[in-house]
Amino acid sequence: MKRFALGTVQWGTRYGIANRTGQAPRTEIKRMLDRATELGIDTLDTARAYGESEHLLGELTGGDARWRIVTKLDPYCVPDGASPSDASSIVTKSIEQSLDALRRERLEVLLLHRAAHRDAASGAVWSTLLELRSRGLIGDIGISVGTPDDAFQFLADPDVAVLQVPASLVDRRLEARAFFRLALEAKKEIHVRSIFLQGALLLDEQEIPKALSPLASVVRFLSSWARERSSTPRDALLAYAQQRLNATLVLGCESLRQLDENAESLRAPAWSDADLDALSGALPALPDEVLDPARWPRSVYKDGP
Repeated sequence: MKRFALGTVQWGTRYGIANRTGQAPRTEIKRMLDRATELGIDTLDTARAYGESEHLLGELTGGDARWRIVTKLDPYCVPDGASPSDASSIVTKSIEQSLDALRRERLEVLLLHRAAHRDAASGAVWSTLLELRSRGLIGDIGISVGTPDDAFQFLADPDVAVLQVPASLVDRRLEARAFFRLALEAKKEIHVRSIFLQGALLLDEQEIPKALSPLASVVRFLSSWARERSSTPRDALLAYAQQRLNATLVLGCESLRQLDENAESLRAPAWSDADLDALSGALPALPDEVLDPARWPRSVYKDGP
């Protein structure tokens, strides 16, 4: 369970195509944190852009050294065309806001929420993070990337300690290019998100929005495969991620029930290599515009199938 990080975007705002309950109540968040401690989970993933998430974590975990918190720079804080001086001031302010909200003297891990900020304002954003790291306000610095090309771009950067990437049973673009092996050789810490594709892979086929229609055949096949083996799509998705991706798995939970379901799947007996190979090889391929939620039309969050 040490390789399982709790994603907290649902704790600060309504999030996810499969979200039926909205933002998690404070009492439910407290219960999830308590259960996570029992399970040995010690990493929380948040961001300035996750609504109230940082503030809630500060109230509930501030000063508790048992928790390693990964947060991200405000993705909207540096406007296009900002001068190096202005960008540096803006970034410093965003970091100070995160420290204040999380009630910590140091950010254990700080990620850029946009890969483009690595070179923004003539490099001022990144140089400011390096300077804040030298002052002890930041521990490890990294980047949350959206595309495989971005992920590879930063593997050779010695100042990038952590990379958060999308990958899953249905999104094997990085795995096909040996990214995880190369990341291990480069001594990068890798966090994987989108294992359930915002929960879309756990929906019934009839619930898939029209704009994401290619997902329907994947969901149908995955459900049938799992049912024939007295298993569930959640089990299959987590088995693949846990056994094939050398990374920390970032899984958002909006309820204690979801956390317990994920934990039960992660602690289940390992799947055979033959089963994982057969499953991954038989799944229909998905286009990039479906694999990347940033490219989904807004209609997917309100339109039915």
